[in-house]
Amino acid sequence: DIVGDDQPDRLVGMNVFYSLLTWVVIYFSVAYGLEATGKVTYVTMGFPLVILFVFLGRSLTLEGSGNGINEYIGESNWGIFSDHPEIWSRAVSQILFSLGTVGIMTAYGSHCKRNEPAFLNSCVVALSNSMFSFISGFAVFATLGHLAYLEGLDSVADLEYSSFGLVFGSWPVALGT
Repeated sequence: DIVGDDQPDRLVGMNVFYSLLTWVVIYFSVAYGLEATGKVTYVTMGFPLVILFVFLGRSLTLEGSGNGINEYIGESNWGIFSDHPEIWSRAVSQILFSLGTVGIMTAYGSHCKRNEPAFLNSCVVALSNSMFSFISGFAVFATLGHLAYLEGLDSVADLEYSSFGLVFGSWPVALGT
């Protein structure tokens, strides 16, 4: 099991360090206003995009990746949406949390000039978020296809990955090969 059911019983030094680093970055971003926040945003948005395309490029070169991509976009089963209506609730929750409409979008909107094209900006943000997720799916499923190939399984669905393990269980494989 990738995630595990055990409760943590100790502090992990690197986790504490990165948590502290995150709080320091947030503090300096807020303390020095929008200009500092804008500079931090270039890194915090640019770096994940670069890493995504590195993962995508690496995962597409692995054996069996085509099978994973075929299961991602090649085999459509639209009946699953009516058979499992909870999928809609999970999808809406994911979009709500991804776009951050509760906090970050409100803060972004409060700093825009009055004559900014708010509708256009919101569409660009929503489409960018969706494209990032769509492209991430290619990287993850290509890696899962490789994992299925390594384990001699016929399908990605036979792998025992779900939830966070889906992503965090597949990236070490892509980077470790």
